[in-house]
Amino acid sequence: MTLKVIEIENVKGIKKYSFNLDILPNKPSILVAPNGFGKSSFAAAFNLLQANGLVLSGYSLYKNDTANRPRLFIKYQKPDNTIVDLEADESINTIKDQFDCFVINSQIDAKGTGVNYGSEMTINPVILIDEIPEKVKFQYSFKSQQKIFGLNNKVLPNIKLLLSNSKLIKKINENITILTNALENQIQRKISEFVNEVNQESGTSSNLIEWIERNKIDSLNNIDCLSDLAQILYEFNFFNLKAEYFLAVIQIINLYKDSISDFEKACKYKIYELDKENYKSTLKAFNSTWRDIRIKESGKQLIVEFPEFHYISNGERDLLTFVALLQQAKRRLKKHSNILVIDEVFDYLDDASLIASSIILPN
Repeated sequence: MTLKVIEIENVKGIKKYSFNLDILPNKPSILVAPNGFGKSSFAAAFNLLQANGLVLSGYSLYKNDTANRPRLFIKYQKPDNTIVDLEADESINTIKDQFDCFVINSQIDAKGTGVNYGSEMTINPVILIDEIPEKVKFQYSFKSQQKIFGLNNKVLPNIKLLLSNSKLIKKINENITILTNALENQIQRKISEFVNEVNQESGTSSNLIEWIERNKIDSLNNIDCLSDLAQILYEFNFFNLKAEYFLAVIQIINLYKDSISDFEKACKYKIYELDKENYKSTLKAFNSTWRDIRIKESGKQLIVEFPEFHYISNGERDLLTFVALLQQAKRRLKKHSNILVIDEVFDYLDDASLIASSIILPN
């Protein structure tokens, strides 16, 4: 699809203006103009977008007059050449039906009052996660799983280490419907039949594993939920034999069945831990300053906290805030079609007066 028209009314310096464009999917578009020609007003229009409409804000309205009602209109062309109109004002937002939008802009704020306004500059923290999930751990007990399994529970592998792998848990959470389907009566009956068959055998744990490998792998593979979940585990190379993977899968299903709510909460917290570490490593890779640019928990939020304004150079500040905001954008832009507007991040490029509007659309 192609963005053809973006029309803005009553936002900052724009009374009403229609941008006739041909913005193509997955290709950055750069709008260049002298100071005062509406580049920041363009960004502000997208920044006002909320789920239920454009949020009114005195400083973002044309002439700061609340009588001037803001409006954002978008016209785009589908691959079949169909034209679609979307708009947002103070009471509606049909843009959200098709696009997620995010604006990256400067995090610098001027402080002070009266004649001293602007005497102090600060860098606002960047919020990476709006609400940190509840800290819930998997209530996995190897002894409990052995008790559930029965006589030949010695065949079970301990999956405590498996459940500590955040990347695996994220993958399982993305496919949580597999676990939901595994609770159906037919699947539960097949699992019980398999467990009963194992418990009727005799021998060491190695003997039992070998028996499963020889006699039961094909039938286990024919149970979709089990084979789908085992396929996810294969990617992480925890075990040597397929039998061990299926025995791990059965324990995961039991754990999910025992408390769906706690299982899902534990997944969310493991994913949060993974995201937090990824944010830390990304920021560290770009931090060339001697200052500690920290990712920290503040209340219920995860934020990037910057040092005082004068402790880092303009270039270092702009790069690090830009990287942090990109991470925030990645989390916020969830639809197949997204609009990312980048405005006034690079303060040292002010003379060039650049605003880049990157539109990420499906092919």
